[in-house]
Amino acid sequence: MIFALVSAALFGTGTAAQHRVSATLQRDEVLRLGLFARLTRNPLWMLGITLEIGAFACQLVALHRGRLVTVQPILSLSLVIALVITAVAVKARLPIRVLVALVAVTAGLALFLTLAVPAAEGASRVTTARWVPASVLVVGAIVFAVLRGHRSEGRARAQWLAAAAGFADAMMAALAKELSEQFDRGFHAVVSSWALYSVAAMGIIALLLQQAAYQTARPAITLPIIAVTEPLLSVVLGVAVFGEHISRGALRDLFAVMALGVLVVGLAVLARSPLADDTTALEVQV
Repeated sequence: MIFALVSAALFGTGTAAQHRVSATLQRDEVLRLGLFARLTRNPLWMLGITLEIGAFACQLVALHRGRLVTVQPILSLSLVIALVITAVAVKARLPIRVLVALVAVTAGLALFLTLAVPAAEGASRVTTARWVPASVLVVGAIVFAVLRGHRSEGRARAQWLAAAAGFADAMMAALAKELSEQFDRGFHAVVSSWALYSVAAMGIIALLLQQAAYQTARPAITLPIIAVTEPLLSVVLGVAVFGEHISRGALRDLFAVMALGVLVVGLAVLARSPLADDTTALEVQV
């Protein structure tokens, strides 16, 4: 859990830096490989990437020791951490609804983990029969969302690109979990694993889609969708692919789902906070 929390902190800081830079780009640069050429020349964006690389390393360790259904909800705290850091940096007072959302996210996550951790130990062996249909469905959803986003404008464009980014983030987390399973088998098993190269490919796709979503400069739309889609789909993949369980018993299931719902609603409220807006972020001098 410690590695998951450290990963959330690094992801939150890195994402805030990238969001600020990506939102300043021209619209015609989105979804093009040339986008990376310009981004890599920006020190703030490179700092964000460096932090996210460190976050991903901590995420791998967390996934190796824990379960997808518990690690990914913890990583959703990255949005909370990013907003708190921004508030401190700009010396802003947090509105009541934001404070309530912070409490909701924290309480929802704590309750969900309390209910989910004991049952999550009962994961079953991953098989190709589980990976293939799940991969086809998620990749198909990513392609569909990208195509719709590319053909849309305004709010619709932001919504579809954010959905694609959230799907890609969740898929990369599932692939990272598969990769972490190879750690105990030695270096050769890791470098020869299909998961390593799948993570690298999905990581590039996820990064490009994140920048595309951020570049729409509509954080009140993109941030809630990404923040909510990624942990929810991660939990689904943890159950469907890795055979993990979030609880045992009907009543426990109900409370676990309710806790996850509180977490999701809190994230959506936080993502719509003025502190998540690019205009606020631009006030921070780096």
